[in-house]
Amino acid sequence: MPDAIIGIKCIGHDTSIFLLREGEPPFGLDRERITRHKHDVGFPYEPLEFIRDSIKDNTLTVSVPDIKPSYRDFEFASNRNLHSGNVNEMRGSLKTGLHIKLAKKIRNTPIVSVPNKKRINAIIRRNVSSALKRRDFSVERYDHHNTHAAGAYYFSGFDKACVITMDGQGDDYSSKIFIGEGESMNFVTGTDKYNSLGHVYGSFTEALGLRRDHDEGKVEALAGFGNPDTPLYEKLKKKIYVKGLKIVIEKPFYYDRPNPSLYKSIVSEYGDKDTAAAIQRILEEAGLSLVTNAMDEFGIKNFCFAGGTFANVQMNMRIFEETGLENMYVFPAMNDAGCAAGAAILSAVRNGWDIKPFRFDMPYFGPRFGENDIKEALEANKNRISFHREDDWPERVAELVSNGKVVGFYQGNMEYGPRALGNRSVIADPRRKETKDIINNTIKRRKPYQPFCPSVLESERERLFEKSYKNKHMTCAFRLKERFQKELPSGIHIDGTARPQFVEKHDNPNYFRMISEFKKLTGYGFVINTSFNLHGRTIVMTPEHAIQDFLDCGLDYMAMDGWIVERKN
Repeated sequence: MPDAIIGIKCIGHDTSIFLLREGEPPFGLDRERITRHKHDVGFPYEPLEFIRDSIKDNTLTVSVPDIKPSYRDFEFASNRNLHSGNVNEMRGSLKTGLHIKLAKKIRNTPIVSVPNKKRINAIIRRNVSSALKRRDFSVERYDHHNTHAAGAYYFSGFDKACVITMDGQGDDYSSKIFIGEGESMNFVTGTDKYNSLGHVYGSFTEALGLRRDHDEGKVEALAGFGNPDTPLYEKLKKKIYVKGLKIVIEKPFYYDRPNPSLYKSIVSEYGDKDTAAAIQRILEEAGLSLVTNAMDEFGIKNFCFAGGTFANVQMNMRIFEETGLENMYVFPAMNDAGCAAGAAILSAVRNGWDIKPFRFDMPYFGPRFGENDIKEALEANKNRISFHREDDWPERVAELVSNGKVVGFYQGNMEYGPRALGNRSVIADPRRKETKDIINNTIKRRKPYQPFCPSVLESERERLFEKSYKNKHMTCAFRLKERFQKELPSGIHIDGTARPQFVEKHDNPNYFRMISEFKKLTGYGFVINTSFNLHGRTIVMTPEHAIQDFLDCGLDYMAMDGWIVERKN
């Protein structure tokens, strides 16, 4: 039995690693967090550097699609993608690393025109073992959607659940349905890659002048400003719908031959806002139908979700509000990076580990930088910043925020998944109407229609929201009660919804202290929490990243695990 298992998502966007060791917390890290190139496609050499001592005597699980990877999937990060001196220092040791040999051998795996999992597994295992000259070093390959599903199910804590995955495509599917019970998770049915609602949504994203596989969240936000009740919606719902447990996409939207001009002509006819509203409603109704039909088919009311499409929090809200399910869990790393976690979990099950559904309340699985690391980074920039320690620094942050300041909040282990959850966050006052514009114009520098989301004390949840559940990961939107919408204007979307993180003391003691103090000062345990990064950069990982972004934007202060940081005049 292996003493450690590493899952690797190494092909396509959002490459990442995930390490499991018995009796220890998991470790997960996306390559983009090091290179600071969003949705990075390169082989995750640098994340493996964090765990290279654990690469001995283990099973390495690799998630590889049924196509031959291109050269760019394994190229080393170019200088234009490197923003950290620490990464440059790694280059020498990387050249002789085992993971370089692994990348080369996967790159040389023959093309397999028809999916043949056993053959692919055998080729990869033989080639990698030969290259590394280690017969105790094995490689396993797992299906894309199976890894999405495994991350959601085994981290859910549910003894029995229906698991649904949905994204653009992966290993010839765009969606799959599983039944998980105890240690087992069994495939039921799925929708092929050509009937892909994720692809259709991505095509509309491109037609709106945004980036596919990157800016779908902007379409979701823009939809709140449009009218879905147009002839476009009526046309789309006749061509895009759910039949039983499968998604059906009829021509001209069927995805065998993408037609960008089709989508551009639709946007030209109906306008940006109404087009976004129409395709958003189609997505929501498809999600509702899929879950409702699965509930009727299996009689199960616990559901788990993963895949990039389930990053759409408005769809998730409607599933929660309208289906009557009892419990739902959206994997915090619902994007493709989460495939690494699922691959590691599936390998652990296969290799005889005692794996049952378990729940980590908070996915703080990333790197942690200690006091010496932070102090060294601060000292290196002392000509541009001033800093001092405060024992009651969370309370100091609350005081600053209540006075209208915008503060970077940096501490502890980095979050795993696309959401900042209090360890790499920017905190601001939701009561002030001007807060949204200040953050958009001077810090985030992004589209003005994009909302900011709150972190909220769990004890405030029922007081402030109409209907909600204890969601700690910002994976579902909820409706703020109307009487509070005017009081907290910068923490909600135009439709009165918000994507909150509900916080309890055991989740994150320092973050809880800060929000609790804010409630004492303002009457609301509710603060804006947006990710700590500038537009176009990924969430800060290292102290150097945090200081760089602090100096490059309009943040008023930064709190770094006990240090209060200001710019020098």
